[in-house]
Amino acid sequence: MTTELAVPTHEPPSIDLFRQYQEQAATLLKTGFLPVHIKTAEQAVAIVLIGRELGIPMMLALRKVYVIQGTPCLAAELMLALAERTGQLDDCRIEHEGETCRVTIKRKGRKSAHTTEFSMADAIKLGLAGKDNWTKQPKVMRQWRAVSANLRVTFPDATGGLYSLEELAPEISVDERGNPTVPVAEIGIPDMMPRRKPVPASQSVVPEEPPSVRPTADDSRVEDARQPVASTDPDPWAEMRKVWEPIEPEAILESKPISALVEANPSSGAANSSNEMLRPGAVTFELSGQSITTAGITKETILKAFKLGALADELAGKGTAKNLLGTEYGLTSRNELTESQGKTYVTALTKIINAAQAEKRRG
Repeated sequence: MTTELAVPTHEPPSIDLFRQYQEQAATLLKTGFLPVHIKTAEQAVAIVLIGRELGIPMMLALRKVYVIQGTPCLAAELMLALAERTGQLDDCRIEHEGETCRVTIKRKGRKSAHTTEFSMADAIKLGLAGKDNWTKQPKVMRQWRAVSANLRVTFPDATGGLYSLEELAPEISVDERGNPTVPVAEIGIPDMMPRRKPVPASQSVVPEEPPSVRPTADDSRVEDARQPVASTDPDPWAEMRKVWEPIEPEAILESKPISALVEANPSSGAANSSNEMLRPGAVTFELSGQSITTAGITKETILKAFKLGALADELAGKGTAKNLLGTEYGLTSRNELTESQGKTYVTALTKIINAAQAEKRRG
């Protein structure tokens, strides 16, 4: 049987070793002991291969390497362990001062240490401060943000330059060691792992129109992708429909032309192809002939956000949608939302609309 030490390597595995990984992954998957977000042997093998490049043993990789929308990331504790394993970590100081965490790391052979900081002001700027994990354990969250940012500078060879789990998926709460406090799959992050085959449009994203408020047949702007695809699988959006159903058809505003849906924001449109949103999780798609890059929100979800935003402004007052974007996420453009944030934003707009309609009926 082929054996392999846990040594970092960028060489592709041999055919024999790859087959061994496949067999082991298939066996492990049957045990039910793997993390719940790993659903197929192929996904397990992909994670093992990521770990192999960083010298992470198979079982450790399966427990502490994650894939968020196709982008690998690590538990923050593992990032620090990889740095310590090199034998080059001369000193690591973590200091908490008020609402700021300061991390100083000195690598052997370098003249000076490197210091990074992360404060609540940074969290507010990034739209993190209102999230559950930042409300409950801000000190822990600041610490691991500062640690992982530092390690990408001081030990990029050991960490592979990867982001930590809480950086790539801020919705996930982590403990004092940087590990998720609940199974990752329970957080509800879309596309946690890459898919094995294309998924019908009706299952891959929230439908652009809730079933009770679909556009009429004569609406020439309705895209074919809005029509549901027949499937024998359980309806994945049953819970979402409970939120949508109270919206009455007559309350829906006339659809805006697609060209009007591009954000009037310097970070959007074709010009944003090289801006700061090109980070892990970024999504690019065409809208009215323009190439749009977002921080992760998909075309389907952003179209829904625009339509419901217009309705919320109509029913609850002008600027309602923009104010929600700023207060809840600290953003000025819907293009800056991740897909997960986009869906929570859409749900929040729906609740505002439902409340406004209920008030109107009472009046």
